[in-house]
Amino acid sequence: KLLVLFGIRPAANTSSLAAMAKRLVVVLVSATITLASKCPGSAAFIHASCSVQADSATSCDDVMEEMKARIEGQYKAWHDPHNNGTYKILSEGKTELLVTRTSGAKSFGGKTYTDKVLFELSQSADGCSVSACSESQGTSVGDFSTNYCNIRNLYCGSAEGCKPIKHDFSTKETSVSPSIGASKDASVCAPVLRAKDDIGGVFTDPNHYKPGTLAGVRMLSGNRGNAPSSDITLVGSDDGATFWTLHGKFTSVARSALVIDFSPKGGPAGLMGAYVGGRITFQDGNQWSKLAAPEAPLVTVQGGGVDLGGFYTDPNHYRQGTFAGTRMVSGLQGDAPSQSVTLVGSDDGAAFWTILGHFTSEARDALEIDFSPKGGPKLAATFADGRITFADGNAWPRHGRLFKLTL
Repeated sequence: KLLVLFGIRPAANTSSLAAMAKRLVVVLVSATITLASKCPGSAAFIHASCSVQADSATSCDDVMEEMKARIEGQYKAWHDPHNNGTYKILSEGKTELLVTRTSGAKSFGGKTYTDKVLFELSQSADGCSVSACSESQGTSVGDFSTNYCNIRNLYCGSAEGCKPIKHDFSTKETSVSPSIGASKDASVCAPVLRAKDDIGGVFTDPNHYKPGTLAGVRMLSGNRGNAPSSDITLVGSDDGATFWTLHGKFTSVARSALVIDFSPKGGPAGLMGAYVGGRITFQDGNQWSKLAAPEAPLVTVQGGGVDLGGFYTDPNHYRQGTFAGTRMVSGLQGDAPSQSVTLVGSDDGAAFWTILGHFTSEARDALEIDFSPKGGPKLAATFADGRITFADGNAWPRHGRLFKLTL
């Protein structure tokens, strides 16, 4: 059965079959062994792992302090850029750190996976030598570079696209040894893009766009909170009055190829597209263009009915003539009313995030928004007269205004 599972055709001779099975067991066991590094161990007989030998151009005290600062700063000062996992320190010493990492919600299959990671540091004349090993705690062979990223994302510097907290230093990896079936693709560990290359922003759809209104306007984000994600969230409107939510995914590591599910609003379930040069071009020929800025000033919309969907500004972040502090909000999934509330917005006008909430009243005028993915609290709020007012006193007015297209 083990041979069939791994696609090996059994030999007719029983002794040959036994020999093949023994060789397969040796291969599988070797898949759980990493070289040159002390490993934390795993209860799973077959599991993915990775060991790394590296040299950091700083003291071991700085390396240890930086790794701990990232773990202790999770969700506020720092987040794990590889699917937003969660690290937890199990034990620590001056030169040794043992942690667990639990996968984020965007991991393979949407399941939760736990890994253990052991770091050993030794001071040298040129800096700090890092010996690390990560092991999956459940049965696994392929790991989509997760064990490698578990290690790398705690010491990589700004030159590698990472976000240091206390010490920014360079690290040269001299040996990376994944187990059989595991991988070591650094590009998936911290998929950071420049703001001008990121899909996040405000777009117009020429099939619906009406100058002077919000009809045909969509706000997109490829981040969940501040963390890069493989998912894409869209909040938009076809008529300028009703605002819907749709979802998609990136289908390339470069975050340029994508697919959007338009079926919740009557469209195709998997419309493929590509984001290049400020435009999303879909396979049906439609092309959405990114807006550089709104035409200022925005015009506040009074009233507007009982649906909270719309385009808002947060006075704590809003800068006139930019998209800083703007948010697009929807209480619909496609065309259908939902208990969930989706917000896509930007605090600086460059990076766009997605956060979620839910209604807490049948009248859909009371709600709670979870700002924790971008470092904030969960806040209760009310919606009335075209305004979302939060428990902390902040109030977002709803707007409607012509957008100025500048490419």
